[in-house]
Amino acid sequence: MPFPALGWLPPVYGAVLQELIDVAVIVNALRALSPPAGLGQQQKLTVETVAQLNEEHALLNPLLQQLAALARAVPQLEHSQLRAELDQLQTLLHERLLPHEQKEEGQLYPAMARLLGGEDPLAALSRSHQEIFRQSRRLTMQIAALPVPASPLELQELQRTLYSLDTILQLHFAQEDELYQSMS
Repeated sequence: MPFPALGWLPPVYGAVLQELIDVAVIVNALRALSPPAGLGQQQKLTVETVAQLNEEHALLNPLLQQLAALARAVPQLEHSQLRAELDQLQTLLHERLLPHEQKEEGQLYPAMARLLGGEDPLAALSRSHQEIFRQSRRLTMQIAALPVPASPLELQELQRTLYSLDTILQLHFAQEDELYQSMS
């Protein structure tokens, strides 16, 4: 600014210099739109890893089927049979399903997030884990508080929780399976 003001820079040269400065600023701004280095070289899960993940889900599918069947059967079961089915389901949830979900959240998801890049690429799946844990806790509390005999309203709430847990698990497994396949 002082050079043209003092007459040391002719107007034509000042205009050309201003255009060069504008182009430099625009090119610098466009750098922000380009993906981070290495993002285009996305790594993939090995075929063996995807097969192992699919096998884990296949092993949990009978649990999901049992959950759905129990949800449908709640109104027809006698209290003692219902209680036995609920206790068995709760044991399977705590010994097989929840440890599987915790392992995914603690080990698999961080590794996959590094492969995918971005700020939090698995946020939706982590959120569904939170809902699975919440519904499991709710089911545990309902089982512990289930009176003899249970009222139709209490049975309906229990059935609603079972259906909710089944739905979130079905959706969650489908999302994970799709993600695993897309990364193989």
